[in-house]
Amino acid sequence: MIKKLNILLSEKAIRRPGFSKMKEKFREIYDDQDLYDNLRLDIKFTRVFIRYAVRVFGIKHSILILNCALSLASYKKGFSYHAYLIRINIYRLKNFLYLSSEDYQESFRIKEKWAQYVIKHSPSKKAIGNAEYYSKIVSADDSNPKEVCENNLKKFYIYGPSAQNDPQEKYNEYTLIHLKPFPKELNFHNEILFSNSFYFTNAIKGNIKLQENFYKRYKQIYVTCMTSQLPSNFIRVPLSNEGFMASEMGLQRILKFLIQKYGNLECIIEGFDFYLSEDAYQNKNYDKLTRKQSEIDEGEICLSIAEHDFYFNFIKTRQLMNNIKLIDSYDFQKIISMSPEQYCSELFRVRNFKMIKKYI
Repeated sequence: MIKKLNILLSEKAIRRPGFSKMKEKFREIYDDQDLYDNLRLDIKFTRVFIRYAVRVFGIKHSILILNCALSLASYKKGFSYHAYLIRINIYRLKNFLYLSSEDYQESFRIKEKWAQYVIKHSPSKKAIGNAEYYSKIVSADDSNPKEVCENNLKKFYIYGPSAQNDPQEKYNEYTLIHLKPFPKELNFHNEILFSNSFYFTNAIKGNIKLQENFYKRYKQIYVTCMTSQLPSNFIRVPLSNEGFMASEMGLQRILKFLIQKYGNLECIIEGFDFYLSEDAYQNKNYDKLTRKQSEIDEGEICLSIAEHDFYFNFIKTRQLMNNIKLIDSYDFQKIISMSPEQYCSELFRVRNFKMIKKYI
């Protein structure tokens, strides 16, 4: 029994995402903390029960099952980590259920209840920090944005996955930032690569020849992977307040990092449409490892932006703009000028969040 549970909970039991398909079976969430051992037999049993209730019965029916289990786990007075695990997973499933029903307003209400529950009951400082950060960002008043009017700021050209053209070389005095390696030579004085954990692990790690090519081309190489040992000259980007509640995506991480490092910035931002185009990765030079032939799976996109929290990231970006002097970024400016309600309405018009159910 113990051996089987160990296999079920082992990282080796996870089907590693392939280069053409990222879909994984549902896995429960739990808190990273030292007070309760997440691999202890009784806690393992609760985790496996949550996992297979969802895999076998789907989102809607598993919520009913888990609510019954929650009643049994809560029979004792005082805090129960078993009950806590069940409850945070119920909140997460309800969030997915409302998003898949295209009721994002109810999803937001569930997320706030979830955040407040974690803040009050979690034994994990990391989880509490993530919940507090989420709640702070989504409840902040961003109706009066500031305008940066300074001169002589650090200049960056951030080039993203929905760009339809190559980077414009007339801006070659700006430091060009790529989220994935660009296949063509460009006439820019300085280029920087920011790699996420998935791309680093599956494409860069262990590929000495590729790393050597990067050293020759990029002035700096940043990686957001927190676990792997990095090659020399690769720089780890510190991540803060990350967790299951919400987490910053690529653009938001880059802007936050640059602002912390340099203060106010002058930026051109191209190729970030906040998933409002049908092909969110239409830039064919953008090396998307999970691309299926010429297309990206719609369910993958919807699940990813649900887990990162699209609303949180949109609000966070608007707040980051208070430290950025935006230059000639007309498409980006048009989107970021939307109200949060306008953005969500347009996102749900374009994206098919019903596909989330097929990924859980």
